[in-house]
Amino acid sequence: MGDGPEGQRQALQRLPRTEMPFGTAEDVFAVDAGHPTCHCVTVAALPGDGPERLIASWYAGTAECRPDIAVFSASWTEGAGWSPARLVVDTPGLPDGNPILGVSPGGDLWLIFATLTGPSWKTCYLRRMRSEDGGLTWSAPDDLPGGEVGWLVRNKPVVHGGAWLLPVYDEIRWEGFVLRSEDDGAGWLPSGRMVAELGCIQPTLLPDAGGGLAALLRCGKGGGPVWISRSADGGRTWSATAPTPVPNPNSGCDAAARPDGSWALACNDVPKGRQVLALRTSRDGGATWPGRGILAEGPGEYSYPAVIPAADGGLHVLYTHERTSIRHLRVRPGWPD
Repeated sequence: MGDGPEGQRQALQRLPRTEMPFGTAEDVFAVDAGHPTCHCVTVAALPGDGPERLIASWYAGTAECRPDIAVFSASWTEGAGWSPARLVVDTPGLPDGNPILGVSPGGDLWLIFATLTGPSWKTCYLRRMRSEDGGLTWSAPDDLPGGEVGWLVRNKPVVHGGAWLLPVYDEIRWEGFVLRSEDDGAGWLPSGRMVAELGCIQPTLLPDAGGGLAALLRCGKGGGPVWISRSADGGRTWSATAPTPVPNPNSGCDAAARPDGSWALACNDVPKGRQVLALRTSRDGGATWPGRGILAEGPGEYSYPAVIPAADGGLHVLYTHERTSIRHLRVRPGWPD
């Protein structure tokens, strides 16, 4: 996943809400001397009437995989902005990371994350917490049933055909798959694997033609394009993976369906590095990706986006900005088409 910058940093000023060509940008969190790096954000829309509400989570600490890495969260309300960050998970002496948030079919908010027992992600195991009040309070963490050492999450779960589908990947074998629950998260069954020659991980799930599902995947070791796999049986089995036209320098990506049925993919669509974060769009189920707009670029790292639809028909995109802040982009409807 790459090493972040190390060493102590003084507190940075959060970017205030700023107008951008695609919409607006603002920081959710900026690092300080006690937490000099941050990474791997997730975001979910909270149900309910009234103004639109979001909750985000990420990890921060000295450096990736260090024992002091902990999981934080903040909430956003339309018109009020982001709340201060709150510590959510900090297992004594062990790193916690790669959180994802999702609202279960039963309506509860879940936080699923990894706790490492050794020096790398290959030693992790999946844990979960549940909130009945939109993330204000959480249950005590417990292990995700059926998980194995080295299984990780990165992108949001989805509800499909009454089942809850959790995109998972195997850090040891570099393969993607899905955990499927038909009892509101009490039990999980693994799907067939998504496999590519160089490895493919971190699937993000999208509605496909005819009621099926598609998974876009980060290309494995060595870089290459974004890969795609499809399922016609509710995520139980997956087709052979195939490359898309979108470059991927072995970097995280995420996607969401827009109201008109098109797909929007946030990714580092360059052959090498993470110095460009783009939004790509497809209107033919991932066969072609003609729409392209720049979300962030320049020297540095702009990576690991999380994408969900916005109430106004646009998108919310959150990402790691140079490992020094978690940034929220409000993308207006129809951009960049």
